[in-house]
Amino acid sequence: MILGILSTLAAILPGAVDVPWTDPQPSSPPYASQAATALDRLQAVESRRRRHRRHRRKPPAPMTPALASYYTIDGTGACGVGSVQSGLRFASLFLSCGTRVRFCYRGQCAEGTMSDHGPYVSGRAFDLNVNLKQALGCPDLCELLYRVG
Repeated sequence: MILGILSTLAAILPGAVDVPWTDPQPSSPPYASQAATALDRLQAVESRRRRHRRHRRKPPAPMTPALASYYTIDGTGACGVGSVQSGLRFASLFLSCGTRVRFCYRGQCAEGTMSDHGPYVSGRAFDLNVNLKQALGCPDLCELLYRVG
């Protein structure tokens, strides 16, 4: 309505009234560039937080108790990975060949590799080779804690 009145006045009195003939462009709010900069900074901080959260280490899985015995038989074992008595190796019926397991017995911990199938005695979860048994300080039969991985 105001624009109509101004155009009428401009037609009657040319040069007296300066009328914009196009709709004015919406102006940006004051400090728009500062607001955009602050928003960019906030987005950068959130991006860093998300990245940091993504690379956080997971806590280790809890240790599980199990009954273990040991064996002295030498040979290749079911996995065919050299002698079962070399290195820190063990036998298991429920893990696949080459699986690494961390064992702990009374404060002593060692990591072994699954290299044979067994034990075939009810109630036992692992058969340790002599090296792993000595590294843990286990007697002939021991209740130890283990974690796969």
